[in-house]
Amino acid sequence: MKLMLNELPRYDRSLSYEDNYQQAPDPVELDVPPVPGPAEDGRWRFCGLPVDSPLGIPAGPLLNGRWCLYYASLGFDVLTYKTVRSSARACYPLPNLQPVECGMLEGGERELPTAAEMHGSWAVSFGMPSREPDVWRADVERTRRLLPPGKLLSVSVVGSVQPGWSIEQLADDYARCAAWAIDAGADVIETNFSCPNVATCDGQLFQQPDDAALVAARVRERIGDTPLVVKIGHITERTEAARLLRSLAPSVQALAMTNSIAATVRDEHGLLFDGQPRGICGAACREGSIRQTKLFAALIRELGLSIELIGVGGAETAEHVREYLPAAGRPSRPHRHRRDAESAGRLEDSRNFCRAMLTRTKVSPVRIMHEVTWFVGVSALIQCVVARTGTADSEDLLRIICPLRHAEQALRGSERPLRGSGTATAKLRMATARH
Repeated sequence: MKLMLNELPRYDRSLSYEDNYQQAPDPVELDVPPVPGPAEDGRWRFCGLPVDSPLGIPAGPLLNGRWCLYYASLGFDVLTYKTVRSSARACYPLPNLQPVECGMLEGGERELPTAAEMHGSWAVSFGMPSREPDVWRADVERTRRLLPPGKLLSVSVVGSVQPGWSIEQLADDYARCAAWAIDAGADVIETNFSCPNVATCDGQLFQQPDDAALVAARVRERIGDTPLVVKIGHITERTEAARLLRSLAPSVQALAMTNSIAATVRDEHGLLFDGQPRGICGAACREGSIRQTKLFAALIRELGLSIELIGVGGAETAEHVREYLPAAGRPSRPHRHRRDAESAGRLEDSRNFCRAMLTRTKVSPVRIMHEVTWFVGVSALIQCVVARTGTADSEDLLRIICPLRHAEQALRGSERPLRGSGTATAKLRMATARH
């Protein structure tokens, strides 16, 4: 079956979050070819767990289980259920995705001008909405039950701080959500420690290493040996990064970075979002994200830690992806919370694990790896998961970036229709494995 990119159902940024939640597309039937893994058993692995392919999807458009199952039908094998809470919370009003005009961000920028069309960078303003626990727990359970074997379901969770709460109470709330997600069938837990779009401490835990450590440890206690990923925000200071790594190392498998780079946004009428900063995603955060990934990779080697890195932000081409693949040393020891010693050993042999986000575009045709788009027709963001050793050669890299097409077509920017999972519009998370 052949699909043109603009024929695929999409998250519509002109509609509300609620409308998009209710209008999830149905799964499609596609002949998705297998992607043999490099491990001895021919499998790929994510945080030690076997998975069918190096393609997956982060939480952005996975508003509920129906969205997860739709993307699973397109060939994606790691599905990240959008952030859930211990109580219901509504989404912020429109605009939830606002195009901006800017160059590369360093952090600390203010009053970025809006743009009429998407040109590569955008402000995100959702506020980590969530359905009631009874609703999302039942939905996660159903989703996991309907996902075929070989696919993994990761659930993103966040605590919901209340007036007068202590950090202990917030930690318990994170852990409660994580435990509920595991009970419902989640294979992986991702704790959201970074959301520039909320002003309370639940969105800024990555800036408070001691509190972050307490929350991560409490979650670890509740989820046992289930893989734990922590999503963090933009960090530039070496001392701050080292302190956060030491704090989280006893509890986590991986850090996902950089969520975004925060800035205020202005249109012709004044500041948007009540003058509060919003996370800027896309091309504008690429260089900052690459620098942060390299900083953390170097510190992990120096400190002898066993933490994987998920480097996120702004990669539009294969060359951008290569910039995310610095050489790094092998870990000094397997992580004590990996599923078992055997899976930890196999993880050492894995190479180039990708998480891809099939996205949307209102432009047709879209050139492969030239106008990769994020889930509503905005320009380009490939998430490169950088584990801490080795680099991929060009052939391997292109095979992973566009596994369902020939590498030379990817380089030429073929405009022919896609077969299989539609990876031309994918947001990728790529891991250089430890070998």
